[in-house]
Amino acid sequence: MSDTEGKDPQAQDVPEAEFHDDPFKSVGEEVNEGEDPFSSTAPPVETKKVEDEDEDSMPPVAPVAAPVKEPSSPVKSWGGFQEERVLATSTSKVEKLELQFRVCEPKMTMPDSAMDLAYWIYHVVTKASLAGWPESLRQPRRYSDFLWLREELCSQFPGAIVPPLPEKNVKGQLEKIMLNNLELLSYRQRALTKFLNNTGKHYLLKTSNHLKAFCELEHAEWEAYKSATKKDHTDKGPSAVTSMVQKGKEGWFKMFKKKGNQEQVHAQSAERAEEDRKLEERKQYVKEMEDVMGHSQEKLKKHIDIRFETAKAMNELSAFLASTGDLESKADTVLGNDLKNSGIYTDQLSKLHHEQANKELVLVSEVMGYYVGLFCAVKEEIRRLQRMQVTMYTNRDDLESCEAALRKASGEKRAKAESSRDAAQSRFEDNKKKLEAGQKLFETEWTAFHSQKQIDFLALQKTFVELQISYGKQQENLEHHPIQPAIFTQD
Repeated sequence: MSDTEGKDPQAQDVPEAEFHDDPFKSVGEEVNEGEDPFSSTAPPVETKKVEDEDEDSMPPVAPVAAPVKEPSSPVKSWGGFQEERVLATSTSKVEKLELQFRVCEPKMTMPDSAMDLAYWIYHVVTKASLAGWPESLRQPRRYSDFLWLREELCSQFPGAIVPPLPEKNVKGQLEKIMLNNLELLSYRQRALTKFLNNTGKHYLLKTSNHLKAFCELEHAEWEAYKSATKKDHTDKGPSAVTSMVQKGKEGWFKMFKKKGNQEQVHAQSAERAEEDRKLEERKQYVKEMEDVMGHSQEKLKKHIDIRFETAKAMNELSAFLASTGDLESKADTVLGNDLKNSGIYTDQLSKLHHEQANKELVLVSEVMGYYVGLFCAVKEEIRRLQRMQVTMYTNRDDLESCEAALRKASGEKRAKAESSRDAAQSRFEDNKKKLEAGQKLFETEWTAFHSQKQIDFLALQKTFVELQISYGKQQENLEHHPIQPAIFTQD
């Protein structure tokens, strides 16, 4: 498509330092075939302040980097450490991906009315080798479009664990609006890219017509597609009152059931109790893992913040030593040069701290944040299956009621009772089939989730340790020899 197609006429380009013709390449780097283009994002951009924001505001996962003289970008590769190493695969063979995505070139779009809020548009660039897909696509999308896509994928594939989107909270909105936080904007691009790439790797999710429409349709066609799409509400379950009543083992309504039906009631309650127990145990596990991982990430973020603050302090100390050296050179050339060299060394330490903080931020903290979201996604899918269970049990009770009414009906009422029974039986069988398919798929997803989690967690630990070892070696290799003769050889 051309540069003007699919763009909101109200959109204002945010100036960027550089953007390549091939959006899957970063400055001085190439992304090999089959490699996750997550490691490359657009360079920092200047943004405008807005009075308020809608759902497109940034989440505060990435801490605000303290400014230094030459801040290194957290999205390039450092000394062999790349993000692809963190989310490792089970084999050393590079997988050729059929779908590769990159979210880039954020644009702030001004509203038509002064009463409306400004929002961000991102460009979704797609490279495809999947049958039925164009080889290259590029379309503008809002965060709300990503949210819509994920909700549709969850509804379309009950039981599938759909990758999480970057979370939102009030603190992130305020930081982006009031502090003009470019790090949050950069994080949002990386996290949305990760969502799409992991969706494109999934053997079921990548077949979704909604995903293809998301990547392919122009703005007007996409809005019409969303409006025309009718959501499936069968997984939303009955009302709260019905849900309470369906918990037969807990409800007071059992006293109204006939004594002759008690054995069937107890059998059904025992069946559901076993299914509930299994799902509840899994939900409790992922909830505890979500809490532990979130707590660990918060601790790591505090550690990273300290590194950024240290880098800032050393940068200021470097400037002080350089200024002092200039003044002292007027009286004592040797001492002035020593102070200047100390300033150079302190500046190197400042850059090293800043670079290390960026590595830990992208390669460790953001991966931990992704898993916090993934645990939440698993918990969300378990709740979806539980709602489907409630729906199926409600349908089964309706069917039993219709069958009882049919046995009592006679004459003209019998035809109506048969029709009601047939409709109830159809609803029950349809929802039972959906539930069984969802449960079967979730069992497969649960096994794959645990297997990949073990691989990723081992890779995450290894990456963190290697970062610390590399950081120590870089400290030892800093060029501090200019200050050694004057300082370390004194009698």
